[in-house]
Amino acid sequence: MTFAFAEFWVSMTLQCTLLLSLVAWLSRRETNSVIRDHLWSSCYLLILVLWTIGFLFPHLRLLPDPDLLSLNKPVAGVEVLERILQLIGIVWVAGVALLSIGLVISLLQTSQIVRKSSPWNSGIEDCEVCLREFGVETRTTPLALVPFCWQFHRPIIVIPQCMLDYPESELRAILRHELGHLVSRHPFQLFLQRLAEILFWYLPYMWKCSEMAAMQRELVADAWAVRNKEDAGALLQGLLRLSEQPMGKTPRMPSGLSFAGHGSLLQHRVDSLLRLVSARPAKSSRAGRSLILLCIAAIGLGIIWLPVNPYASHRSLVSPWPKVSASALKGMGISVRDFEIDNHRLHEHPHSTNSTPKSLPSNGLNQRTAF
Repeated sequence: MTFAFAEFWVSMTLQCTLLLSLVAWLSRRETNSVIRDHLWSSCYLLILVLWTIGFLFPHLRLLPDPDLLSLNKPVAGVEVLERILQLIGIVWVAGVALLSIGLVISLLQTSQIVRKSSPWNSGIEDCEVCLREFGVETRTTPLALVPFCWQFHRPIIVIPQCMLDYPESELRAILRHELGHLVSRHPFQLFLQRLAEILFWYLPYMWKCSEMAAMQRELVADAWAVRNKEDAGALLQGLLRLSEQPMGKTPRMPSGLSFAGHGSLLQHRVDSLLRLVSARPAKSSRAGRSLILLCIAAIGLGIIWLPVNPYASHRSLVSPWPKVSASALKGMGISVRDFEIDNHRLHEHPHSTNSTPKSLPSNGLNQRTAF
């Protein structure tokens, strides 16, 4: 089980890194922020799909085995390697558990803010018509420091009470920005991103790519809010007002999207808005090809499994079924192979050491059979 975990963990890390690198490369070649946003959301979905398939189903072993163990003589130091892998597994599980707890806490904190908020009507006629068209509810609360959208049971936009005295043009731009997030299904995409971050928390490139994905979401929402120069000016003014206010400590929203960013993200949004006013981006002709290439690459990456399991059988191209899914199938009466083919030649069968016969047959013949 230790080396099977190593095979799964190392191979998943490689597949995830290659998939993220491909999306980063495709995103740099793409000029349309909407297509870049679709690429990143598809990337996180495919990462979770690859992880689920690898965790529940057997996989091909196309690469040559490392031959770390011989069927006749174990390699010295393999027990030390096994203990190191067990320690790595414990650290990984601890990281997943801590981040999962943090995810649940942030969900509860954000849902509590939404629950304690009160209904609010902006009074902006064109915004209200658009919000009703998409079934979005607007609320206000003193607990929030920045506006954000939330979509768990129903789509909601929450506006801090300190922003209610903002000019109508700025409120309109902010509401349209948050509506752009909801229309683009960004809360669900962000939730998938959080799950991928939990599984691959040890991978620095995952966190770097999360920043790039967050930037694309904000650019898409900004473009959705800006229809002319006046809208761009109002949105910029709203960003400026929020950047001047003390943000304090706000919960990290796993499936809600905050209006304000930090540091370089704000500066990048301002630069993008200025470019957006001068020239609207043209539609990309590579959108379909990029998404098709991403899906084909994910299928190809799914069969790349590194040969790091020294107990892997030499006589099968297919790995055993993982213990979790094998146990579930056996519970339903479906028998599957959940062991390495040559495993009995490496490890003594547990029943062979339980007891020894007290006497041999009296005919003097040794009736043992060697298997």
